[in-house]
Amino acid sequence: MLMTTRKPATAGEILIEEFMEPMGLTQEAMGVARKHVNELCNDRRTVTAPTALILARVFGNSPEFLAERAAAHRFVGNDAFARRAQGSPLSELGAHISDRSRHMNASANRSRETGSVLGVDIGFSRTRRSSAACRLDWNFTTVDFSIERFRASEPERSQVLRRVADRPILAAAFDGPLRSDLELIGRYRIAEQILTRQLQPFIGKPGQSSAPIGKCLNFHANACAKAVLGIGVVDEASHDHAIHDSAIVEAFPSSFLGLLIEAPLSLKVRRGDRSDTFYDHLARSGGLLKLLQYLLPGRRPDKPFRAVVNHDDRAAVVCALTALCVVAGDYTVVGNEDGWIVLPPPSLIQSWAWKKLNENAQEGGLEWRGGSPIHQLC
Repeated sequence: MLMTTRKPATAGEILIEEFMEPMGLTQEAMGVARKHVNELCNDRRTVTAPTALILARVFGNSPEFLAERAAAHRFVGNDAFARRAQGSPLSELGAHISDRSRHMNASANRSRETGSVLGVDIGFSRTRRSSAACRLDWNFTTVDFSIERFRASEPERSQVLRRVADRPILAAAFDGPLRSDLELIGRYRIAEQILTRQLQPFIGKPGQSSAPIGKCLNFHANACAKAVLGIGVVDEASHDHAIHDSAIVEAFPSSFLGLLIEAPLSLKVRRGDRSDTFYDHLARSGGLLKLLQYLLPGRRPDKPFRAVVNHDDRAAVVCALTALCVVAGDYTVVGNEDGWIVLPPPSLIQSWAWKKLNENAQEGGLEWRGGSPIHQLC
């Protein structure tokens, strides 16, 4: 047998020579931040399970393909890896990719049949019920949501969250700063900067995690997330940009809604009622129904979105829709290791907003999964 010590092509070399160049694909067309594509092509970023799944969707091959080739490159180039892998076929080295792929496909199938997600609006009043939890349930034909408000104190907070999250939850979204360690962040995050620069006059801005109010929201968001996780009903995270083993994510309703509106400056927004104005506009114009039926085709809500009139209830509904985007695998995110804020599906974000988001994220921090941004389709 002819033996060779020639090192196999790297995943980056395969990516460029076998796919991007022959298919004429640009970095922008791959649904991954340009910085990440550059790092993959230059072999400065490893091919993780989520990355392999994304590339498989783009190129139409199996997730194992790049994972196995990346493993082969490590096998030859790393003696310790070779000793651990001795006697194991390369297909086994990529087995965790197959498991992850099956899990994600199962989640996607569940989101199209029956299931539940949770949205939690974060308040910090101990005397007024300014927090709200919304559970959104769907079956083959209809969508329903249940909402309950609570004060930011124990045991009421945990009791209400336990009542609302009384069944398996595919994903839970919280309107407040969240990081993987569920501790105080205390600095102005990339996610907040991207959603503020240029966009503030159009959609407002998220509170800074470094400001006193931001720190307070962060504290209570952590408390709500820990309370929900303690119930033990939230599904395992199978999406990219996961911040926890369980599927918990960060939402920001005002920005989420604003990015769906074609001309937000045309609306008469008063100080303090921006998110309500956005919600009311999208509820009456059919924008929220369009989003729901995009994520859950063929279903109709049991009650109209405009029937929800309370500010905190509305925010909780939008958080639940945010969680639904994650379950469907069709969402946009801004952020980094300090936390990702989940936004609507890329194909539903207005073109004016995409332009500003891209300009704000020149150094990275903007990614999407699922559909294509509308600005690429025009």
